[in-house]
Amino acid sequence: MFRTISPKQHAQFLAHISTFDLDGEGGNTAPADTQQDFDAFYDTALQLLERFCPQRSITVTSRSPLPNNCRNKGEAALKESINESWTH
Repeated sequence: MFRTISPKQHAQFLAHISTFDLDGEGGNTAPADTQQDFDAFYDTALQLLERFCPQRSITVTSRSPLPNNCRNKGEAALKESINESWTH
């Protein structure tokens, strides 16, 4: 999993965050609510991250059609050259 960010995404994030109101996300509360405030901030931060820089994934396989075809052609060419060298 990875995240990429383009200059356009970064600009959109900065525009959004400049008007973002954290007071609505927990605001000034008593010290006893510190954990709840942190949890609310963390949830908000993850939502922003997912909105502006969504996670992406790629699939990598150990066997790709192109390398296998090339290898098979290479093996066939090698066998032919060995056969030719023994017959000539």
